[in-house]
Amino acid sequence: MAAAAWASGFLNALLHTASTFSLPLLGKMHTKLPCVPHLAVVSLFVNTCTFAYLKPPSISSHVLDLVVTILYSMVPPALNPLIYSLRNQELKDSLRKLINGFLSGAIKCLFSSA
Repeated sequence: MAAAAWASGFLNALLHTASTFSLPLLGKMHTKLPCVPHLAVVSLFVNTCTFAYLKPPSISSHVLDLVVTILYSMVPPALNPLIYSLRNQELKDSLRKLINGFLSGAIKCLFSSA
């Protein structure tokens, strides 16, 4: 029975792996780095989950636990619409203008006070 369970588990993993690698990933996207935002969100999720469940009990506090819980349960789903909307060129252009305006305003403010 154990050998049958191992064999069926191996077969299941093999089928899922083969079907995943047969998907045409990134074939519809024309940008050079489309995966970077997704990798950042997945990395944030995995790292905060790892920290939440593998941290030593000596550094445990309720505030830290709350912050880590918010980071891995609320931030990745909230960033997902932003990532998908960044495919829109108009949104990219307006975000670039907003950031440039903010940075130039901050620089002007910094040098005018000196």
